[in-house]
Amino acid sequence: MRYFDCHLHLASPDAVGFERFTQHLAERDGFVGGNLVLNTAAEVSIVADRLSKVPAGINIIPPLPLAGDLPAALRRSGWWKIHPALHEVSRERIPEVVRSLDAVRPAGVMIHHFPWGDRLEHNTGLELVIAVARAFP
Repeated sequence: MRYFDCHLHLASPDAVGFERFTQHLAERDGFVGGNLVLNTAAEVSIVADRLSKVPAGINIIPPLPLAGDLPAALRRSGWWKIHPALHEVSRERIPEVVRSLDAVRPAGVMIHHFPWGDRLEHNTGLELVIAVARAFP
């Protein structure tokens, strides 16, 4: 059976993690493509340095707060990832994130939302989803 994996990550944010990622994909029968979701500057750097080794069929979804620092090849999917805890999106920063989305006019946005963790001030996934849905009906 052929399949597309909509939410892939590097095994770790380093060269070894990238190699393990590409090896994992090469070993999968029927894999036709997927979305490689990047959450951190370290992941962006690892992938940017290895763009020629990214397998065919992989869409890269970079983190929105780092959008200005990304090579065009990392932005080609037009999708962005927002991880409120990792990107420190408090309730007060939600309007800033919505403005950033408005500026880049994304093809799509992936918002990380898990309602648990120890960084409660950045546990804003649901509020962010609501604000984005209202801003971009």
